Amino acid sequence: MKYSVIVLMILGLTSTVLAEDFDYNFVTGSFGQVDVDDFNADGNVYGLGLSIGIAENIHMFADYQGSDLDFGLDVSEWSVGIGFNTPISDVMDVVAQLSYENVDFDVPGFGGFDDDGYGLSVGLRAAMSEAVEIQAGLSYVDFSDSGDNTTFDAGFLFNVSETIALGVSGSWDDDVSIYRLTGRVYFGN
Repeated sequence: MKYSVIVLMILGLTSTVLAEDFDYNFVTGSFGQVDVDDFNADGNVYGLGLSIGIAENIHMFADYQGSDLDFGLDVSEWSVGIGFNTPISDVMDVVAQLSYENVDFDVPGFGGFDDDGYGLSVGLRAAMSEAVEIQAGLSYVDFSDSGDNTTFDAGFLFNVSETIALGVSGSWDDDVSIYRLTGRVYFGN
């Protein structure tokens, strides 16, 4: 809850900033740290993502995330889906996404298993200025065998040029915390 209040306060500050339309055509790359409380394990996390605007308010996306954790645990996750984005002010878009999700666990000495399901997310993209964008949202995933999970995500991007942005982000749920450095390359608006 405290994260939500902080994000809403920051988003409220954007009301006087004028921004252009958000671009939904981009490639992202990220690297960071993950901490898993259930296994008392941490490690590196890396990711790749692609978003392509296919209509004025519709985009398709694909994301991959890999984690190398303590004790040789490896986790690979990927998702593909479709999203709806629409402005709710001159400086803010609401984004809703529906996705197919897959996760693969590899545990040394025990083999591995994979699971799949669907994901739903809703979030906001807000322009603090022409150079700074902040994002926040909630994601829900329901896997066939592993159950469900809800995650709070937040981050910001600094546009170093019209086509390149750098930033930091985080994801938090009951058991997992992830902190990332992110790079984004836009390829059209």
